[in-house]
Amino acid sequence: WFLLALVFSGGAGLLGYNIVQSAVAGIPVVVVKKDVGPLEVIPADAVAVETRPKAAVPEDAVKSVEEVVGKYTRTGLVPDMILQRSMIAGNPAEGVAGIDAKLQELSKQAGKPLRAFALELNSAQGYRIVHPNQRVDIVAHVQSSSIDQAGVLVPNVTVLAKVDKQDQSSGGSSGGIMGGSSDKNKNNGGAPEGVVVLALTPEDAARVLMAKDLGTISLVPRAVGDDKVDAVPLVSSTDLLRPVVPQENPASAKEQAGDETPQNAVPKGGANTR
Repeated sequence: WFLLALVFSGGAGLLGYNIVQSAVAGIPVVVVKKDVGPLEVIPADAVAVETRPKAAVPEDAVKSVEEVVGKYTRTGLVPDMILQRSMIAGNPAEGVAGIDAKLQELSKQAGKPLRAFALELNSAQGYRIVHPNQRVDIVAHVQSSSIDQAGVLVPNVTVLAKVDKQDQSSGGSSGGIMGGSSDKNKNNGGAPEGVVVLALTPEDAARVLMAKDLGTISLVPRAVGDDKVDAVPLVSSTDLLRPVVPQENPASAKEQAGDETPQNAVPKGGANTR
């Protein structure tokens, strides 16, 4: 009986050991190595194969980098994330579905319905310096027979996605995510390099579209955490010849005013107040 007990206990121990080893055994999967925004092409240096415990690997985890390099993301990717097939798309149109949740979230935060507005831009218009999830100001320079002004058209706008143009020689199409005007005379800096998708209200989208037809649209990135929406006066062509008056920082002016106390000031209540 003693020998039988030893045999059964040894078998139970071996079975438990095998179960534990199976749970923690390493499985090669594709892991994200650097940030990739939604609707962006996945470069080769953004992913790598690493070994992860079986228990932590999703069912649809990607096992080879060849499956994802050159394809588009549906949502943003962050380092150390195990890449899943549901996160990638074969083309930009498939990846558009990935920004829907972000658009709904922003609409809820703003308390008003927002739309995904696609805008073709080149490097001179800020295409290379903007990134998904970044806040930007939309600056317009509008020219017509009766107006010549520039200024912030729509402040504090979220960039939903950014899609590089695959064929730089093409002039764009009339529809789809790559659609829109490609007037090279208006887009100073050459042909559009890609499309930036912005979260705009229908009214702001109409204003941007009209300003784009009358002049040039550019995106200006805001500092991280800068959510202030201040009124910015438009600049006309005649204002260029006027001298710029330096604006004093209100906080600094207040501190200086508090430090300037007259030397002969008498305390309230008289000189003999104790």
